[in-house]
Amino acid sequence: MYEPLNETTEADIHVISNNEKNSCWISFILSSTSRSLRIKCLLMALLPFWTMELTPEMVKRAESELGETPTVKKKALETLRDLIENEEGFHIPTDDSYLLRFLRAKKYDVKRSFKCIKSYYGLKSTYPQMFSNVPSDIKELLEKNFLYLTMNRGFNGEGVLIFLLGQVDENLLTVEDLFKAGVLTADIGVETEISQVCGSSLIFDFKDVTLKKLAYISTPKCLSLLVKGLQVKIKSKNFS
Repeated sequence: MYEPLNETTEADIHVISNNEKNSCWISFILSSTSRSLRIKCLLMALLPFWTMELTPEMVKRAESELGETPTVKKKALETLRDLIENEEGFHIPTDDSYLLRFLRAKKYDVKRSFKCIKSYYGLKSTYPQMFSNVPSDIKELLEKNFLYLTMNRGFNGEGVLIFLLGQVDENLLTVEDLFKAGVLTADIGVETEISQVCGSSLIFDFKDVTLKKLAYISTPKCLSLLVKGLQVKIKSKNFS
């Protein structure tokens, strides 16, 4: 069973080692006979998850991958805000930092961003019990130890979310419980600009997962809600 990831562990190494550009550097670290040295080297290279500001490299990446420039950002924010304000009965936050999470997720395609916002709020309206949560509301659920957000980012700046599916007890947890925890974690994570630009990686650990459990957690409803509710780019999915 995994311990809470309050330091870089083998899970972080797995994500990093998938990056071929860093294979030589990783080989050096993994060949070290000192585990503490390996951990120190990795921590030096990986940003803490809660790093708030984009690095100069990430600013360039936002421009090359998302088409983000000061001019594009300003125009897109104005257009998206107009669409929201002109939508009858649609009252949501329209501050720049909030709207940017949707614009970046859709590479500044304003129409797709607006559609994503309406879909997201449609889900919140249909399933309020799954979206209207703060960590304290589902403290007992989060303590079931099936979902971890690593404290350090991957090599490309992405957040790393680990689902320990074998820890899910289908006799105690409902599909709604799983979604509550997943969407709350994603909502909190996407608040950071780095996650909006660099996206996230998902690791699904299938140790001790039976066919019965897999069928239980892979219902069409759960998968549909997960896909529609995400506002962040998924950079990679790892299954182990």
